[in-house]
Amino acid sequence: MRILVVTGTESENIVKTIVKECAKDHTDVLVCNRKIAAFITPTILKKALKEQGINLELYELILIPGLITADFTKLEDEIKVPIRLGPKNAYDLIYILPEVDKTKFSNKIPACELLSSLKLENAAKDVLRLEDEADYSFKLKDLKLGRSSRMKVLSEIVNADKYDTDDLVQKIKFYILEGTDMIDLGISLDADVDDVERVIKIMSGFNHPFSIDTSIPEFLILGCDKADMLLSADKTVLDRMDKKLANTRSAVVVLPEISDDSDKKLGELKDNLNLAKSIGIKKIVADPVLDPLDLTKSNLSESLIRYKAIRTSYKEIPLFFGIGNVSELIDTDSTGVNAILAGIGEELGVSILFTPEYSRKCFGSIYELKKASEMMFLAKNRKMPPKDLGIDLILFKEKRKRDLLADIRDNIIIADDSKTWKIDPLGGFSIQLK
Repeated sequence: MRILVVTGTESENIVKTIVKECAKDHTDVLVCNRKIAAFITPTILKKALKEQGINLELYELILIPGLITADFTKLEDEIKVPIRLGPKNAYDLIYILPEVDKTKFSNKIPACELLSSLKLENAAKDVLRLEDEADYSFKLKDLKLGRSSRMKVLSEIVNADKYDTDDLVQKIKFYILEGTDMIDLGISLDADVDDVERVIKIMSGFNHPFSIDTSIPEFLILGCDKADMLLSADKTVLDRMDKKLANTRSAVVVLPEISDDSDKKLGELKDNLNLAKSIGIKKIVADPVLDPLDLTKSNLSESLIRYKAIRTSYKEIPLFFGIGNVSELIDTDSTGVNAILAGIGEELGVSILFTPEYSRKCFGSIYELKKASEMMFLAKNRKMPPKDLGIDLILFKEKRKRDLLADIRDNIIIADDSKTWKIDPLGGFSIQLK
């Protein structure tokens, strides 16, 4: 497809440079007699086409600047060539022009927004399609877990039994709105049976997959067949609850005993997994335990080795990945931490990304991990890095540097000191953005 790109005199150089760089074989440039390209009108374009002797039979498409608001429908009908909106920023032509043969441009939506929304729409459709086609180890309600299905986000409500009913309901609604796949009810050590039964009843009313999180066997028993998953069972719990766990429909997360020795942890987890299988537990999830950063012991890296070993030995068992163990214990923005750990989790074949979203610095982790899980899922299936997927986790920066298009060298005003200016005697103030 041969196209004609329309611009003004101020953007002439950058547009011609981009066309020469990436689209010289199928693109020409028409410069109208207007400094600001956004002010080009149908009359101005028609005049430029005539004065510059443009042979319209050569072109299948005319791209005008994306910031133009004028209606070019009449001119399009007159010249018999589609006139569509290009990008708002001339620099974005470098990403638009290679897509001309694959894109149906719009006369209402700028190309930069159109491609972005199309890529986002296609990415969302692909996530749903791939998940629908994915194999799985078992389901929690209708939620697939394990094998080739997408990693699922499990979000803990810490000390859920301490919430009154209204506050717990609001917290659950917020977590679901943020995109969590499952909700984990964290039970405090001093909880009583009534509180545990109350929160299980409240959560059951949402028909959303959930787990109960406690080390107290009596509370785990309360969750059997009511909660979709029980966190967690070590050897002590497995021995005490063997018959109950063998008959439950709930999935059971199995973990090793507490130890500083990584090899010992690995061996104990294997023993516990084998015990869980021998008991007859139908839905088993393995938690090799993701350790926080400890630069004196190589905690995190050694725990990743355990994950790799368990994945190799137990290919059919979904893996639990406690990302909160790392993100809560490092003073940095959670976005990058969650993204890279989700990527590592995808490489290791984990199935559950767990976050308590407890501290303020980790607020938003549910959204971040859900988006990251979708990115890694797409990247893996498309056999490409998690880049240019149509969805991303770039929240505070821009992906690409934008050059300054305006030449301000002749318009610089040097500020002079003011002899009359004084600081406000009431003091200054700060402006904060949430």
